[in-house]
Amino acid sequence: AEDRAAHEKAQKEAAEAAEKLRELAQKAATAAEARTKLIAAHGDAVRALKTASNAMSAAAAQSREADRMLAADKAGKRLSDYAP
Repeated sequence: AEDRAAHEKAQKEAAEAAEKLRELAQKAATAAEARTKLIAAHGDAVRALKTASNAMSAAAAQSREADRMLAADKAGKRLSDYAP
């Protein structure tokens, strides 16, 4: 009877350990999926930042060009059709 009780206790402990291991595996799978999504979102964010940076650089270049043209027009060189 003592051996039987010890055996049942060992089985119960093994079942509890297996359940904890299953829960840990589920959490690890969830974490891996979240990590994959985070990496993808990071890539999207980097691309968006690059696009925004390029747009800002282009806007700055266009602004400098417009300023140059306006200054030339004011000096009488008429580089554009702008008529104040």
